[in-house]
Amino acid sequence: MVKEIEKYTLEDFLDDPDFCNWALFENPDLDDYYRQQLVKYPEQKEIFQKAHQLVMLFDDEKLQTEMSRKLQIWDEVNRVCNQNTTSKKYKLFFHYAAVITLLSIITSLTYYFISSTPEIDFISSYNMKDFSETKLLLDNGKEINIHSDRSEIVCDQDGSQIKVNNELLKKGKSSGSAVMNQLIVPFGKQSKIILADRTEVWLNAGSRLIYPTVFEGGKRLVKLQGEAYFKVSKDKSKPFIVETNHSKIKVLGTSFNVKAYPDEKVEETVLVEGSVSLNLRNTIFGKDIQLKPEQRLVVTDPDSYSISEVDVDNYTSWIEGLFVFKDELLPSVLLRISRYYNLEIKWTNDAKTKKISGKLDLKEDYQRVINALALISDGNYIEENNVIYFKLK
Repeated sequence: MVKEIEKYTLEDFLDDPDFCNWALFENPDLDDYYRQQLVKYPEQKEIFQKAHQLVMLFDDEKLQTEMSRKLQIWDEVNRVCNQNTTSKKYKLFFHYAAVITLLSIITSLTYYFISSTPEIDFISSYNMKDFSETKLLLDNGKEINIHSDRSEIVCDQDGSQIKVNNELLKKGKSSGSAVMNQLIVPFGKQSKIILADRTEVWLNAGSRLIYPTVFEGGKRLVKLQGEAYFKVSKDKSKPFIVETNHSKIKVLGTSFNVKAYPDEKVEETVLVEGSVSLNLRNTIFGKDIQLKPEQRLVVTDPDSYSISEVDVDNYTSWIEGLFVFKDELLPSVLLRISRYYNLEIKWTNDAKTKKISGKLDLKEDYQRVINALALISDGNYIEENNVIYFKLK
């Protein structure tokens, strides 16, 4: 029988079989109940989330622990929790023994996870204004500056060498520490990279991709800030996972576009072909979200999202040097142009609610593009001291 959580401690949550069962096995019958409880007792939200994360960590697929062993440990904890004894003293002892047992298990699993998984400070963002050239940071500590505006990087399948704009480079040995490679594409630049599994990734201006030299284990994990178009090679035994600040996108072999800039309040995923399973990071309620081709998912915060049918060409044409938009807010269009050309653009308040549709050829110089945008939006602009000031007529 579920109980009210008004006075629950972390130990109480972990000792509650209903809560643990719901967290582990996604019992939808309890979703509404726990939502109502958090509305009723908002001060319990933080500890509720911590307890949920601890239970989920125990069952996390990233932990290389046999499922039979996980279930055995879980049964042992439940057995201790459910000891039938008439002595309140012994009940209290077993209660805390169970909690300590579970917490010690989680602690050991957490240590294993942290000590065996390459980590990068992903939440904190680079200031892209600090970069004037595309930069490739390798796991052996080597840094490669790429001077061209449009670059292509090809990784060898065994991780021994790479090509940068058709120039063959021996990669060398890794540093031996838990470090991954990074491709940083500043404003005004674009890059394409072919990973070791032959997955192709196009990175738009102001983006960063974190990836391993070769994909080991049962998954292919990369991390993204900014915008990228993925064409994932098929491998049924090893899913491809893209992590952003708010989402975890899991696929087998498919094409999709992800836009997740740190300075924007929304993230979006557009599926071109194949299938995508998307999990919102830090989300508690509900299962993974499934996308179908020609659908766009927009995440506005960790607990809120929407799905709509779209013309995928409007969201992927940038890799061909075109910018297509329909009923898009003018500031959003200006922001994308500022990234693409590495411009500083400011606009007046009356432009914030203006919606426009059109098509811009980004292969043109920025003055032509801004002139075309002014015509589309019925606006005009002036340029002073390398800053463009845009306003409506």
